[in-house]
Amino acid sequence: MKQQRSVIDDVAKLAGVSRSTVSRVTSNSARVDASTRKKVEAAIAQLGYVPAERKLRSRITSGSRVRCSRIAFLVPDVLEIAARTRITSSLAHGIADVLQRDNIEMLFCKLDHNGELPSTVTNGQIDGIICKNWPKSTAVIEAVSRMPHVWCLASPVKPRIGDQVYCDNQILAQIVVDYFKSRNVNKVYFCGGNTIELSQRSRREHISDQAAKHGLELEFVEDYLNFFPSPSNGKYAILLEDAEVNFYHFYLQMLHHEIDVKRDCIILPLNISREQLAGIDDSIDMIELNHDELGRAAAELLIWRLANPTAPCRRVMIAPELIEGKHSPAE
Repeated sequence: MKQQRSVIDDVAKLAGVSRSTVSRVTSNSARVDASTRKKVEAAIAQLGYVPAERKLRSRITSGSRVRCSRIAFLVPDVLEIAARTRITSSLAHGIADVLQRDNIEMLFCKLDHNGELPSTVTNGQIDGIICKNWPKSTAVIEAVSRMPHVWCLASPVKPRIGDQVYCDNQILAQIVVDYFKSRNVNKVYFCGGNTIELSQRSRREHISDQAAKHGLELEFVEDYLNFFPSPSNGKYAILLEDAEVNFYHFYLQMLHHEIDVKRDCIILPLNISREQLAGIDDSIDMIELNHDELGRAAAELLIWRLANPTAPCRRVMIAPELIEGKHSPAE
C-alpha cells in the first residue's frame, strides 16, 4: 500500500519549496524572504493546512487556564554534564518564557546517578514535570508518569506514554541530504553522537534512511577526534553531532593536520550556537535545532495538559533550520 503524504508535503509541492521551508514559514522564522513566504502562505491558505503546533496553541489559548504555581524541569544527569550544556539552558530559557507569562515558577531539578527523584518532586510541591530526554530508571519513569508531565527531546518511539515534544528529525534528515547533494557530495562522515540517547538514535536512523534513498553514502564515525581522511581522497563532507562540546577541538585538529575546511571538505555541525560557531569560523553553515522553541512548546503543552487531564496524549514536533554562515562573494 502506498503511504499517504502528509499535508505539509502537499504545501511544499504547491509552493515549489522544500518541506523545511514550509516549516520555517509556519514557525514565523525570520530566515525566509518575503516572496517565498508569500508563496507558502498562499499554498497553506489554498490547502487549508494548519501546523500541529499551531493547532495545539490554539487549543491552549482558547481553552480554560488551570491554576498552577510551580513546574519542575527535570534533567537526568548521570554523567554530570547535561545540566551544564547550552541545550539544557536553551530549553530552560524557552520554558521560562512561557511560565513567566502566567506567573508560574520553574524549579530546576537534576536527576543524579542514584536515579532518585528530588524530594521536592515527590512530596507534592509541584504541579507538573517537564523531563529532558528519557530516564534510564523504570522507577523514575513510573513516578513521573503518575503526574502531569511532558517528555522533551526523547524520541517518536519511546516513551509511548505521556505528552511529548521533540525535534522533527524527518525534516532534519531532508535538510542534511538536500544540503550535501546540492554541493555534489556523495560521501558523508557522520561524526559523534551515540545510539544510547534516543533523540540522537532517531536522528541517525532518519538521516541514514534519507541518505540511502538519495544515493548518498553515509559512514558513522565514533572516535572522530582522531579521524581525518586524507584530502588526496577527494573532497568529502562531515556531519558533526554534539558540536557544542567538541567542535573547537575538532577544528583545531583539522588545522593541525593541514586540512582546509573550505578546499578539502565541507563541515555541517549540529547542536552548536551561531555565536559559538562565529567565534571559531563564521563562514561555516550549521543546523539549528531550535531548543528555545522546544522548551516553549513543552511548557505550553504541560499547561494544556493540566487544564485537560483526561485528553489523549499529544506529540509536538519542532522543525530545525539550516543557518548559513558568512560567505564571501566568490563563494
